[in-house]
Amino acid sequence: MFSYYSAKTRAYLSYKRIPFVELYDGNDMRGRIREETNEVMIPVVETPEGEILQDTTVIIDTLEPRHPERPVFPNDPVMLLLTRIVEFTIDELWISTAMNTRWNDPVSKQFVISEFGRRIGGSMGLSGKDAMAIGERVAGQMQSYLPNLGVGDVAQRATATSFFESASIALNEVVGPTRFALGPRPSLGSE
Repeated sequence: MFSYYSAKTRAYLSYKRIPFVELYDGNDMRGRIREETNEVMIPVVETPEGEILQDTTVIIDTLEPRHPERPVFPNDPVMLLLTRIVEFTIDELWISTAMNTRWNDPVSKQFVISEFGRRIGGSMGLSGKDAMAIGERVAGQMQSYLPNLGVGDVAQRATATSFFESASIALNEVVGPTRFALGPRPSLGSE
């Protein structure tokens, strides 16, 4: 629940109706997963064959041909290019608005600290104040990225919030509650 990119992977797997079990095991992340991927990052998908996939784009690009029903990529090459541009924009450029919302909103921030404590601290056998201390430490690390993302000071936060609100309104006007951004069905471009 605390990962922006895990939400994308979860939505993809659910839409595709690919059965999955969601768990977080910090020991597994720091051990076996790190050995396989050279990273300690989520999301990670382990296939039934034991293959380890890390990074939402890699996960989706690997699973899509294996599960062609309910495709998320359009057949039209121009629409596919547009889908990839939108996906890149959301994944790599929209992150500052997500981080602003996540870490500069007190309610959201407290939720994430609790989730970090529960998941990461819990995987270390910690609970209560000890787990929350882990959540606070991880939160501090995540918040240290805010200035580099352009949402570190009050003016930057206000600009990011204004951009997010106006972009959301514009997108809703174009797409609406019952249509999709790039055609008649959901795609990666209509996240």
